[in-house]
Amino acid sequence: MKVETIKTTFAKKPKQDDNAILLLLPGNFRDKMNDVKRIKTEKLIIRQLIEVYCRGVHHSPSGLCDECQDLYRYTLERIDKCFFGIDKPTCQNCPVHCYGKERKQQVIKVMRYAGPKMPYKHPLSAIIHVRNKIIDRKKIPGLLVMLKQRNK
Repeated sequence: MKVETIKTTFAKKPKQDDNAILLLLPGNFRDKMNDVKRIKTEKLIIRQLIEVYCRGVHHSPSGLCDECQDLYRYTLERIDKCFFGIDKPTCQNCPVHCYGKERKQQVIKVMRYAGPKMPYKHPLSAIIHVRNKIIDRKKIPGLLVMLKQRNK
């Protein structure tokens, strides 16, 4: 009997996507990973909004001007120190507004300018942000209960 050796070539395995890995994890852990991922996404979206604003209004060729960099640092600080932690809703849907009056006006100004441009500049981020806003509207009653319990 003649034994033939068959060469097999293995194609490179496609990179596993984060969501595929998350599906293998237990439910609670998977939810926490999604929350962490969501906070990172929110930080990315606010960065993109400020970049669009800075390029358009301050005519910054690349990166952020000092004023916009300062605003970005402030927003990151507020996101990190959010009362709700990983259960954090989008700021628009949040029952607690933690931005100072001046900063809040700056962020509103940025969002009014950059928001309508986001679907053209960063379409995926725009879709994710709208999805998160819709999901957050369902969270608000639970967040209010959490807030009342903490204030007792």
